[in-house]
Amino acid sequence: MTAILHTNKGDITIEFFDKDAPNTVANFKKLTGEGFYNGVKFHRVIKGFMIQSGDPLTKDDSKMAQWGTGGPGYKFADEIGSNNKNNIGTIAMANSGLPGTSGFVGEFMVILSSFQASAWIAFAAATILILGAAYTLWMYKRVIFGEVANEHVAELKDISPREGLILWALAIVVLLFGLWPAPIFEMMQPTLEHLFEHVIQTKAG
Repeated sequence: MTAILHTNKGDITIEFFDKDAPNTVANFKKLTGEGFYNGVKFHRVIKGFMIQSGDPLTKDDSKMAQWGTGGPGYKFADEIGSNNKNNIGTIAMANSGLPGTSGFVGEFMVILSSFQASAWIAFAAATILILGAAYTLWMYKRVIFGEVANEHVAELKDISPREGLILWALAIVVLLFGLWPAPIFEMMQPTLEHLFEHVIQTKAG
């Protein structure tokens, strides 16, 4: 089954993979039938890399600072399988990047796709990712489990209210940017667009 997206640059025909992502496809059909996507803009366009759309907030130019943060008001689990591939022309649903929304899978897919550009860079990135995860688990095990054998460490006190307040403030900021990343994306987008244009020109030359 296919669907046609009508844009001011022409029509885009997309094919559904019902067997691989039944809930995602069903959700897209449901929202389309309700007119959810009618009139939305492509709020993120990175030449040579990707375009993103589907945010109902893009129908209102006065909410430009919030573009990329809107949604239907609910979430559902990611559908990740062996047939998921980020080939050129692939259509995919974005997620919020919060815990439980496959942040690691996103990193893995980026690294997997980067092999097409440079196997050495992709290998280095994958190695760093794996070593970082391994170190985190190693440190967590020693911090959380078991009795403290070092007397000096045993004498250390728990965090003070002031330190706790600082940690809570940082946690809130992290959560805020997870729910509303638009300010970060807007700040990064000009640099990323320039970087991609430079890479494309370099490869073309």
